Amino acid sequence: MSAEASSFSAWFFDRSPQMQETNFANTTVSYYNKGSLLALLLDLEIRSRTRGSRSLLDVMHYMYHQFYEAPATSYYGPGRGYEEKDVVEALDSVAGSDFAPFFEHYVRGTEALPYQETLALGGLQLLTETPADAPPSLGVSVQPEIRGTRIVSVTPGSTADRAGLSRDDLLIDIDDQSLATEDLATRLKPYPAGANVTINVERHGRRERITVTLDPPLRSRYSLIPLSSATPEQVAIREAWLGAH
Repeated sequence: MSAEASSFSAWFFDRSPQMQETNFANTTVSYYNKGSLLALLLDLEIRSRTRGSRSLLDVMHYMYHQFYEAPATSYYGPGRGYEEKDVVEALDSVAGSDFAPFFEHYVRGTEALPYQETLALGGLQLLTETPADAPPSLGVSVQPEIRGTRIVSVTPGSTADRAGLSRDDLLIDIDDQSLATEDLATRLKPYPAGANVTINVERHGRRERITVTLDPPLRSRYSLIPLSSATPEQVAIREAWLGAH
């Protein structure tokens, strides 16, 4: 799901009870988290394209003057509303550059965010690591219950997805080791990636045994480090970016 679609869907799904089971939990993204990340990348892009003379804050000021301070068009409040295209036009105007492709790929589209390429503009590099004690992955988000572990969501393409596990499945045990007395990560730690394990699953009141092949541990430790090859211009952008308030 794109950030744009997630934001639009919030009007229908946020904090509202869903009477019909859907695949929404497995396909949605948080527009709060992704929006913050997009803002981070946009800020660096603007700073780089303008050689440090403009930032995302300048775009916010531009929109404030163009829309909030504009003559009111209704009695609901000052100013006037804006559309998605107005955001892109504001970026283009402030930065003197074409941001339409960025929006098409990463805001309106679902392409992976260009962390390495954009962070490099500020002389930074993203490192992702797998903790030494990380268990192999089942590819699910879970919450503990009295009788086991309930699946909250399934990562598309993961071993859980391939094995047919679904949201709301209750995992009772792994190789007859109870998930009521120990959490999922602890039960998975003794196994190597690629191991086959058998899970007792309760689904709609019925039990079945499902065998899965465990995926490698997830990369879950992230850090930003300076690029040793950063140019003086990249260093200047980084220092201004980190020092911004």
